[in-house]
Amino acid sequence: MREYHKLNPLRYGRRLEQRFRRWRRRLPFRFQQRRIARAYANFDVGEVLQHCRRQPVYSIVVPVFRAEPKWLRRCIESVLQQLYPHWELILVDDGSKSKSIDEILRTYAARDPRIRAFSLPRNQGISAATNHAIAQAQGEFLGFLDHDDELTPDALLWMVVAHNRHPRSKWFYSNEAILELDGNYVGRFHLKPAYSSEHLLSVMYPCHFTVYRRELVERVGRLRSKFDGAQDHDLALRIADHVSRDEVTHIPQTLYFWRATPQSTASDVKTKPAAPLAGYRAVCEAVGRRRLPCEVSPDPVIPTLFHLKLELRETPKVSVIIPTRNACRLLRRCLESLQSATNYPNYEIIVIDNQSDEPELLQYLRRQETQAGLRTFRYDKPFNHSEMHNQVIATLDSELVVLANNDLYDFSPGWLEQLVSTVQLDEKIAGAGGKLLFPNGTIQHAGVVVGVAGLAGNTCYGVPKDQPGYLGRDRSLQDVAAVTGALMILRKDAFEAVGGFDAQRFPTSYNDVDLWMRLTEKAYRCLYNPEVQAVHEESCTRGVPENELEYRRRLQENLTRSQYVDPYWDLAIFDDHATRVRREATAQWVLSKVNSLREQAASLSDPAMAGDAGPMPSVDSSSGADHQAA
Repeated sequence: MREYHKLNPLRYGRRLEQRFRRWRRRLPFRFQQRRIARAYANFDVGEVLQHCRRQPVYSIVVPVFRAEPKWLRRCIESVLQQLYPHWELILVDDGSKSKSIDEILRTYAARDPRIRAFSLPRNQGISAATNHAIAQAQGEFLGFLDHDDELTPDALLWMVVAHNRHPRSKWFYSNEAILELDGNYVGRFHLKPAYSSEHLLSVMYPCHFTVYRRELVERVGRLRSKFDGAQDHDLALRIADHVSRDEVTHIPQTLYFWRATPQSTASDVKTKPAAPLAGYRAVCEAVGRRRLPCEVSPDPVIPTLFHLKLELRETPKVSVIIPTRNACRLLRRCLESLQSATNYPNYEIIVIDNQSDEPELLQYLRRQETQAGLRTFRYDKPFNHSEMHNQVIATLDSELVVLANNDLYDFSPGWLEQLVSTVQLDEKIAGAGGKLLFPNGTIQHAGVVVGVAGLAGNTCYGVPKDQPGYLGRDRSLQDVAAVTGALMILRKDAFEAVGGFDAQRFPTSYNDVDLWMRLTEKAYRCLYNPEVQAVHEESCTRGVPENELEYRRRLQENLTRSQYVDPYWDLAIFDDHATRVRREATAQWVLSKVNSLREQAASLSDPAMAGDAGPMPSVDSSSGADHQAA
């Protein structure tokens, strides 16, 4: 693929925040909550629960320490307003020594038997207080709620529907929205990707609202006080050691409101200076437990995000394939930069010469063949990116293959070692890619999102490399739906298992996206590693193909036929039209959310949906309903 639909999540995020800042003056959060409550007033919970064979008790644990009384009340009220009735709320005062807090806890405990309140004689820290609450829990699942945050009224109802759709899952997490201290939205929304254990090592992205099976939390030893500040990250990393990927479910709905108090990292991570250090220690310990050879370092801009510089376990043979037609200047620059940045001991370079007639290029190739051991493959046909690579790869004895464009240069030191190390993390990782930059220092590629605008697009496009993209995604090791063929590594056996590139339908554009969609169908994974970087001038040799529109139509056909949904990027992030906020948006969103909940519950009675039901869809990714929710 040579030309993507251009996307910039950071740009859309800022635009969305600006609109919400204007909107919140007209429609404060409390007013919106009343509209939501009215919309749910006529909602028949039994209509959903009749389809749910499993209706467990959820134990919501809340450690309390010197909470603002009005926020604490709203926190408790948000649990009392839950549509799902089978819950218990366990509040533990961690030595606040506050009469107002004592009174609030006693009042609510007397009001509803599902609420229990406890007080510790002295302050012991958030982990100890939470553990005390866990010890009192009787439910099958544990949900974690901070004392000044709030749940949406349907939070637990979504959890029970997800549990019935995915009965094997032991860990559920949702999206979240940030609330300002005065009770209005801040226009920040954390629309999260599907589970990735590698991504979890980089950052605690599941965050709120998280629900675990209680026996799993007990098995790993609950929370640990030595990691206070990042105790949730430490717990998630330890639980990750005991679950498989299909035992973790992301619910792409905004179910949690995280209040940006002066003491909360929702407003500024600097409010808890111990958090980054505790997170660093938790990640280092997790890396040690998994015997994962890598170097961990905090990000200079986002201190709670960590870079993982992977180390090689083995050094299998790698073939680096670079196609070219003439363009001697580009190829020479690419090879010189690639070789100077590569210390990998077992690789070869193969240049595909596609009908070059430039004397300088032909002479350069002959010289490189004799002096540098470079191999040349002659492809004497009209340009077909897919077919030429299929032919070359079929002749190789290498375990790994790297595809690289001839207009790449300024490779990061150790780039090849990082790519090889990435696919060595898991035998189901079919390949990986890295961060590509424009010559002006902005990002061209940080992974590919599939399905946006009916096509595919580079994420974080145009974001300056020294600024974080959406939720720091451009800086995190993580699963993605696809990476660009301009620079990616592939397992040769996985490539051949799906028949290689489709040279008939996608000879040039979108052949990489089509390949990754077929690899995904075979349960292979694709990773993005930000430690791999290079500058890419993009389409310098060929330009945009004549049949670009036809290739786009074919990709749209594939997406429609397969009903493919990118699990790692919520398409609402990129839908600029959907970010318009109006007064009626709340009612429209509630209706969409209610209908989606009913449909997913009803599907549980369908025999075809028996067992694990696949990923949970968002309210409507095409309309950005989840944005409007927040």
